[in-house]
Amino acid sequence: MRIASIDCGTNTVTFLVVDVKKEDPASFHIVEDKVEYTKLGEGLDRNGFLLEMSIKRSLDAIFGYFQRAHALGVQKVIAFATEAVRLASNGAVFLEKAKTLGCPISLLSGKEEARFVSLAVSHSLPSKQIFRSVLDIGGGSTQLCLLEKDTILACASVPLGVVVLSERYLQSDPPTQEETKRMTAEIDKHLDMLPVVQGELIGVSGSLLALGCLEFALPLF
Repeated sequence: MRIASIDCGTNTVTFLVVDVKKEDPASFHIVEDKVEYTKLGEGLDRNGFLLEMSIKRSLDAIFGYFQRAHALGVQKVIAFATEAVRLASNGAVFLEKAKTLGCPISLLSGKEEARFVSLAVSHSLPSKQIFRSVLDIGGGSTQLCLLEKDTILACASVPLGVVVLSERYLQSDPPTQEETKRMTAEIDKHLDMLPVVQGELIGVSGSLLALGCLEFALPLF
């Protein structure tokens, strides 16, 4: 079966098409993997709503991905939105516009988002470790889950991501010490809302991939 997922995040819209074997759903072959930087959450922390240009960029990308899925013979499309649409006063308007275009999108809660990330790790990264912690730093939110083997023990999501924190605190390039101090203090206030990291720590998302590329002087995806 050929399945496509469209993830409409605060900073990007990603598109993944896979072929899944009915007898082994955990095994799949990637057909296509794309990302567009649409910045849906641009200005959201300041304004409280999604900007028209940000909505247009994101809907254009989503519509294009639905068309591409059809061209590839996809049998099922799973499309969802996350923190930017959860927080925005016009989030429901965005979802309705997508539906009108023939691109229905589900809105995930923070805990649902964390759960799906954990399930992806369990299926794609088998480990002999008893405990594992899964960290997902997105554009608008951060999720942390604690796993015991493949069982989810705890999941939490906090409304802090790289786009939100950058717009709220970082006005200089490079950031000043005072800006960094204020941003770190904000992050510290939310740490008690997340599970305590145990065992192997696994990081997902573009934020952590970018850090890895910087650390090892690799091309940025």
